[in-house]
Amino acid sequence: MAINQTNRIMRITLLLLSALLICSCSRQADPWQTGRVVIAGKIRHFDEHPDRKDIGFGFNGLLKQSGQNTLKVSADAKGAFRMETLLGYPQEVLMNYRQTHRLCLAPGDSLYIELDARVWNDTIRDGTVPESVITFAGDERAAALNRDMADLQQYYQPLRLKYTGENSMEQAIRKYSPEEFETFADRKEQEYRDVWNRFRKEHRPVKELNAWVEDMLRYGTWQAKLTYANICQVIKQQNPEAQAPELPKNFIRFVKSYNPDDNRIVTMEHAAFLDMYNQYLLESIYREMDDNPAIKSDDDALQFLRKRLSEETSGFTEELIRCRFYLEMLPNAPTDILNRYIAPEQFANAYMREKMQAANDELNAVLNGEPAEGTQLIEPDSTIRGNLFESIVADHAGKVVYVDFWAPWCGPCMAEMPFSLELQRHYQDQNVVFVFLCGQCPNDQWRRTVLAEKLTGIHYKPTSEQINELYTQFGIEGIPHYMLVDRNGKIVSHNAPRPSEKDRIVEEIDKLL
Repeated sequence: MAINQTNRIMRITLLLLSALLICSCSRQADPWQTGRVVIAGKIRHFDEHPDRKDIGFGFNGLLKQSGQNTLKVSADAKGAFRMETLLGYPQEVLMNYRQTHRLCLAPGDSLYIELDARVWNDTIRDGTVPESVITFAGDERAAALNRDMADLQQYYQPLRLKYTGENSMEQAIRKYSPEEFETFADRKEQEYRDVWNRFRKEHRPVKELNAWVEDMLRYGTWQAKLTYANICQVIKQQNPEAQAPELPKNFIRFVKSYNPDDNRIVTMEHAAFLDMYNQYLLESIYREMDDNPAIKSDDDALQFLRKRLSEETSGFTEELIRCRFYLEMLPNAPTDILNRYIAPEQFANAYMREKMQAANDELNAVLNGEPAEGTQLIEPDSTIRGNLFESIVADHAGKVVYVDFWAPWCGPCMAEMPFSLELQRHYQDQNVVFVFLCGQCPNDQWRRTVLAEKLTGIHYKPTSEQINELYTQFGIEGIPHYMLVDRNGKIVSHNAPRPSEKDRIVEEIDKLL
């Protein structure tokens, strides 16, 4: 990562690319109410596969950037199992027991589920397949809805098989022109609607399923078209000479009909659309920011971002984008930025306020705590005379010194930290010290990162002048950068192996002990 690359709101893009796979079923006036969910049940024919006892549940946090939250429960010796957790809003949950089942759960639901261990058979002994591998009971509303959902998935199975392989949505994006892809996506939606209408006549499902299906189909098509549009933009940005399709001006006209306050039903397809919509809005704002000479600081960028978001969207969607961004920004943002922009009371949505407050409280607890054992924090000292590096090496005379130039906003730097911790444990109680020199970030951001991530070692925060002198002295053009100093204070490697290259760096250090 180039040293002159600032943490201009950490290029915001990184904060909003992970998938938003969550879904929801309408239940009450305000669906955003935290409540407990209980799923209990048993596995039929468990004695035939007693080793198949684990059941996975995937919960996708709307505000979380690091992927799906998963829970695993194990059945007891009789095949009984129980899962209990808190949900902040109604959502679709993926339950996996060889097969993946889409469940729709709301805060307060209790559901009893029976699975069948014979799904682990290729065939049953008599050559037949169980009539049903999953049944529902418990809360009448939840059981009825999930029972109808499971039945509908069986109706949809032939279409799922049709739209796989060469006929999948991913392949269609690659091979079709914009007009052809639009026709493809619309035709696929209509085929699913036709199956849904037939199912509705034959089964008379609960009313909630009507809303769930409508949400799934509408947002599924919109998400696919936005994905196509975004991929075309990426191709042009990465290679201006590439033959990316030219999008018609009205290709994403459906965006104008999107209701930014639509938070009632958020299926997986709805959530994926939100993700694409966020990217669509933000990428256009980023381009404006890049071309705007008036934006000279993080503060300027944040003000511009907030202003443009309020002009392009509103309500639930605007708060969602801001809350996700702020939660990701919270651990590393300078204190003055936190005080001006990251305040829970700014959000009308109670769930978002709760998450923001919890994150603030957690951060304050970290800042008020003590450094992890084995951690030293050495604040900037502009009074040091002479060469800072020589002064640091002199402080550790007689020891091998492994030096790490880094910054909290540098993704590759942070990716190396777990390997660095492992390397420190490897040389525990030996004459090796690990020195970290952090540059190009505010002091409070440096301190917060070291404390929150529990980074051990000796952490220096040079002044801006000092760190720039070191970069110039050693010709450092990018971070992370590593150096190795022997026990006599001589630099033996100006570009030492990274901690993740454990075999190489261990070999180098061992030579010096």
